[in-house]
Amino acid sequence: MKLRYLLVLAAIPCLGACSDDDNGDDNDNGNGGGTRNTPFAFCGPATTCPPNTSGADLTTPVSFRTDIFEPIFQVSCNDATCHGHQTAARGKLWLGPPNGEVADEMLQTIVDNMLTPSATAPEMPNVVPGDPSRSFLMLKVDGCQDSAGLTCTAQDGALCQTACGDSMPQFDDPGAELDFPLPAEQANKIRAWIAQGAQNN
Repeated sequence: MKLRYLLVLAAIPCLGACSDDDNGDDNDNGNGGGTRNTPFAFCGPATTCPPNTSGADLTTPVSFRTDIFEPIFQVSCNDATCHGHQTAARGKLWLGPPNGEVADEMLQTIVDNMLTPSATAPEMPNVVPGDPSRSFLMLKVDGCQDSAGLTCTAQDGALCQTACGDSMPQFDDPGAELDFPLPAEQANKIRAWIAQGAQNN
C-alpha cells in the first residue's frame, strides 16, 4: 500500500500535465503532435502497428482481478483524474477505483463498461471479447489508435494533437512504473484477457 501511495505521489506532476493542455508553449514536440517541447512518448505513433505479438503468450489463463485490474489498472490507469472517477472518467471509460479491494459485482460493472463503444471512436467498442485487434482499449495501449482507419474525436484532457487522442497510459516519466508504454508483459496480459473472452474472472 505504501508503494502504491508513493507511486501516485510520483505521478502527480504528470497528472497535472494531463489536465493542462496549455503551458504557453506552442512548439510542436516533433513526434506528430502536442504543444510541448518534451516529446511525450505517448504522443508518437507506435514503432509497429499492428504490434508484433509473435512471442506473446495468449493462451495461459488470465484473471481479470489478479492479472489486469489490481496490478495494471489500479496502478497505471485509475487515478481519480484519469479513469478512476466513475462519473468523470477520461474518455468516459471508468476502469474502477484507484485502490482497495472491490466486490465481484463492481468488477462485473467495470467489465461491462469496457464492452461499450469508445467515446473517442464510437464505431469501435473499447473491448471486443475474443478480438484484441478490434478493441480500442488495446489500440490505445499499443499506441496504434491512429493506424486503424477510425473516425475519432479526441477527448478533453488529451495532450497530443493526434486524431484519436493519446496512447495509454498517459505518463511519460522515464524509469517510472507508470511510464508509457506498458511493459510488453503487461500489455500482453491485457491482450490475452481480451483474446480469452474479456471475462470477469
